Amino acid sequence: MDVLNKIVQLVDYIVYDSPSSARFRHPGSVRSLILYLYARVTERPVYKVAEEFKVAPEQLYRIERALKKDGIYEKVINAAKRLLKEAEKKK
Repeated sequence: MDVLNKIVQLVDYIVYDSPSSARFRHPGSVRSLILYLYARVTERPVYKVAEEFKVAPEQLYRIERALKKDGIYEKVINAAKRLLKEAEKKK
């Protein structure tokens, strides 16, 4: 449960406090963010995750471009990967 709370904190930071926050005013963009993080953390191709969840791949790639443009891509991806490792240790 602790890892889940940290994931929620990461998403809250991105959606409300990050330089990218203005991009996440629509619920669909938050869904795309979560799917994009899922794809990157599990090291699955973005287009495969989009296909699996019936979302246009462009929506997920748009998230990647936004995070890179705002300079928080590495910070967000590294934090998400660290949270996944913590979750796997607790299993």
